[in-house]
Amino acid sequence: MEFRPSNIVRFKLGRIVATRGALSALNDAGQQPAEFLHRHVSGDWGELSDDDKKLNDAACVNEGYDRSVTTLLLPEEY
Repeated sequence: MEFRPSNIVRFKLGRIVATRGALSALNDAGQQPAEFLHRHVSGDWGELSDDDKKLNDAACVNEGYDRSVTTLLLPEEY
């Protein structure tokens, strides 16, 4: 799937941090964090369950989560 940046910003990212595992995986794949951050902030939740996607959508509308920090991490680090 080709990445196409969106101009939609659904929430503020806050401080951006990353785990060593995520940074290593990005480096190994030759990818930059910006692609994933753009997708995330526009509401592309990636490979989450439908229930988790609905919770994230609701949190964007209701400002239901603390958005002071955004963490890049691997699925097994969640």
